[in-house]
Amino acid sequence: MNEKVCEYCGENPGSKPGNKFLWNGFLDKDTNQLVCNDCRKTHYQAKSKTEYKGLYTEFPVIIIE
Repeated sequence: MNEKVCEYCGENPGSKPGNKFLWNGFLDKDTNQLVCNDCRKTHYQAKSKTEYKGLYTEFPVIIIE
């Protein structure tokens, strides 16, 4: 399995509660970063200092085992 880790904390948060096929986070298509839900606030604070300020392009990440 290809382990997915958050760009900010370096952890794999696993799947979303109640859905074992969705990662507990998202892929930001502007920055191409995987971000866990716990680091969402940190991510958007950092993103607000870039040319992508104000953009919210969160895509779900599927877990394939």
